[in-house]
Order: sequence, then C-alpha cells, then structure tokens
Amino acid sequence: SAAQIVASLLSRPSIPLWRQVMNRPASHSFEIYLLGQTIYFYVTTAQENQPFIESLVASAYPKAQITRTTDPMEGIFGSKRIEAGEMVLNSYFYLPINTYFDFKDVDALAPLVGFLSRQGPETRAAVQIIVTPASFAWQKKASKAMTIQSYDTTSDRYSPNPQRILVERKTSFQGGRAIIRLVAATDGESTRPTLQNLAGTFGNFSLGGGNQFVFKRPLIGKAGFWKKIRDRRITLLERRLQILNAQELATIWHP
Repeated sequence: SAAQIVASLLSRPSIPLWRQVMNRPASHSFEIYLLGQTIYFYVTTAQENQPFIESLVASAYPKAQITRTTDPMEGIFGSKRIEAGEMVLNSYFYLPINTYFDFKDVDALAPLVGFLSRQGPETRAAVQIIVTPASFAWQKKASKAMTIQSYDTTSDRYSPNPQRILVERKTSFQGGRAIIRLVAATDGESTRPTLQNLAGTFGNFSLGGGNQFVFKRPLIGKAGFWKKIRDRRITLLERRLQILNAQELATIWHP
C-alpha cells in the first residue's frame, strides 16, 4: 500500500536541524494531476532514487504501470491563468487527521478525485505533497506532551490527557514533514473558484478533536511560491512543525 511506500522513505524518525543545515535530506514529491480530463498519480524523486522508488511502487501495487515521463507540472504552468495555495494543519503537530482507517466503505480520496473528474477539458490541476524527514524527534515530543495531566475541578483530581489515544494513533506510524500545495490552471475563465473548491475537498480529512487542514494563499511573493512548486523545493524552516505520518499521507495519496 501507499503507507508502506511512505514508511520506507521515512525510515529515519528525524534528522536534527543542524545536520539538515549541513546536508539537506532527500525529499520526495507525491503528486496528483488533472490533465486533459484524466487523473494521474506521480512520484517525483532524484534520479539516483528512481530504482528504489520503482521497486517500492511495484511491490505495493503489482498491477501499476510505472512510466518515466516529462514533467507534468510544466503543462500546468503553461496555462494562461494560474492560481496556487497550500493546505496547512491548524492544530498541534501531534494530533492526527482522518485516515483510511476511519473510512470503512468509502475511499477517502473520493471527494477529491470526484471533483477533479467533473472538470471540463480546459481545466488543469495538481496536488503536490512533498515529504522529507522531520527536523526534530516529533514522536518523543508528542509522547512527552501527553504526560501532562488535566485538572478536573468537578472531581477535584487530575486526569490523563483526553487526547492521549489520538496522539498514540499519530505516533504509531513513521512520519515526517509534509508540505501540501495546490495548483489550478486554465486557458479560459478565472480558475480561483476551482482552486478553492479543490481545497474544500480536504475537509474530508478533518478529525473532530484532532486536526484539520485550512487553505492559505500567498499574499506576497507569488512568483517565488510558484517557483518552489515547479522546482519541488522546500526551505529549511518551511512548515517545520507540520508532521504527517505514513497512514495520513497514504490517505491523501494512493493510486
């Protein structure tokens, strides 16, 4: 499954920030595209990692057709009108989102894929999920946070942290820093509604009492943000505390 792919790529729990300054760790981009009314799933990585990635995908999806192509992102940015933004977790890094474990009879990606499949031939879109090792021991920090007890004034006693089960669910899988960017493009009318509706499909991953995504668009530096998307680049401190585990990432991206 996709969870196995991500867990294999994030086998190291974390790499300290000072080490990342001297030697930037590898990053991998999991992407979903809408091009010509067809939906594609991509993994983008450095050329030296290609054999390893291909073996992981082939093992997880034996029937998948693995093909090396030209960069589909260039097809997006070749459009006349482009809008882009990002999805950001709005609560503590140690709180989980909804995962495929919570969707018993429905594919967690159904709202997103369904929305893309209903778009006209002039619409292009991309979901980019860049994954890299965390720069701090996030599982240890999460476990430490859960040792703090809450005081119940009614019973006049301390009680275990009510979020303990949620945190254990998050820390039971390997994970890393994850940056999620969205792009919508067209040669026709304004594409901003398309981008906003695409972002709205991420509401499906909101977990009551846990975490959820909010949509943000760059207020300044739009050109720089676009370049980071095209280059699949993340800066050293960008969304440093945004952690997704393998199960969460596999919920958002799976062919």
